[in-house]
Amino acid sequence: MSGQGGRIPKEFIQDLLGRTDIVDVLREKGLALKKTSAGEYSCCCPFHQERSPSFYVSEAKQVYYCFGCQAKGNVLSFLMRHDSLGYVEAVEYLADRLGIDVPREHGALPGPQALQGDRPVLERCRDFYETELRTSAAGQEMLSRYHVSPETAAAMHLGFAPSDCFISDNENGTFLQATIDALAETGMMAADSTGTLAPVFRDALMLPVIDRRGRLSAFSAVLPSGEQILPAATPVFSPDDELFGLSDARTIERNPEYFCLCPSPLDVLELRAAGSARGIAPFKGTVTPWQMKRILTSVGRLVVAVPVGEEGEELAKSAMLSAMPFLDDEKRI
Repeated sequence: MSGQGGRIPKEFIQDLLGRTDIVDVLREKGLALKKTSAGEYSCCCPFHQERSPSFYVSEAKQVYYCFGCQAKGNVLSFLMRHDSLGYVEAVEYLADRLGIDVPREHGALPGPQALQGDRPVLERCRDFYETELRTSAAGQEMLSRYHVSPETAAAMHLGFAPSDCFISDNENGTFLQATIDALAETGMMAADSTGTLAPVFRDALMLPVIDRRGRLSAFSAVLPSGEQILPAATPVFSPDDELFGLSDARTIERNPEYFCLCPSPLDVLELRAAGSARGIAPFKGTVTPWQMKRILTSVGRLVVAVPVGEEGEELAKSAMLSAMPFLDDEKRI
């Protein structure tokens, strides 16, 4: 198997599967598995709507099978279908879960695994923003403006970027060079008009972006004026691949009837504040075929909610064109 970082040894994959319990992984993904009298586990299938459980998991064989839709496989095939991952991504997910690195054969150049070194700085930023939101009058005012409850803010890990301070490595507010490099790589700092690196986000409500593997990858932001700052592409984030809110939409409600495609992350936040976790949004105003495939792999029906005008027309048009190859009697838009 080849990827950006070279071939992953088959022996490593077999050892990884031997150290992974499919029951634990499926429960972590929200499946309410219950042990049967035959010693297996069962629940309602995550891949189709049903009232009576027809999805069975064998812990002894480390496989699953659904008698309703005939979905079957091992833990890797489950992750690929449930989380819309590629094979290599599913292997890396299991490795991340166990805290081990994925080896590559033939001394290949480092692949996606090497890029994960930038993620800790994003997590530091998120912790900083969350603390600021709890103590900032300006941040609390923005939550009130969008009718976001403290519970919703905590569940979404919302934060606030103040205008007068930022994370630092020392008490005097300075950074180590490695931190500066990571902040620049992840789009958290950029050169200002004088050429000096400065925080990109100031006086803004911060919305963490979670990727399809459940990892913090970027931030979207809302300014007091209502203007949004959308994340740019970085080594750990691609706006053409990810969708804001999709991770929550797939996990908060099991087997949702539909997702609601919104124009922007702020629209998703407003839907969430109103009590619905089904909102998702692209980052560039249009939907790519890859994003649509991920959506329709997770749910059977997509509702497109767009504003009147050119922006709404572009989103609706891209959604329809991207969905055409995937529509059938069970997939509707």
